[in-house]
Amino acid sequence: MTSDHESGDTMSPRAAAIRELLNEWDFIGVVPDGILDEYDCLIAPISERLSRGAGSDELYTFLDTELPDHFGLGGGRSPASERFVARVLRLRE
Repeated sequence: MTSDHESGDTMSPRAAAIRELLNEWDFIGVVPDGILDEYDCLIAPISERLSRGAGSDELYTFLDTELPDHFGLGGGRSPASERFVARVLRLRE
């Protein structure tokens, strides 16, 4: 289990892996500043979708809604989002 340094909560291995992938993607560029929990709001919804067997289309639909609504970013697929989704889908295995 990985510990969440901000709240003291523990994360499941899947949640920790999703956090790592989100921080590698770092779509708003905060990780170099040491902010490692900025994307934590996305972990549970992504994990829930994986548990339900969601595929890439459902994950893209979620990201295309959540990123503009929550982070003020434009939607749409990009090479970085495609890499992220492909890597997240491997967590189902």
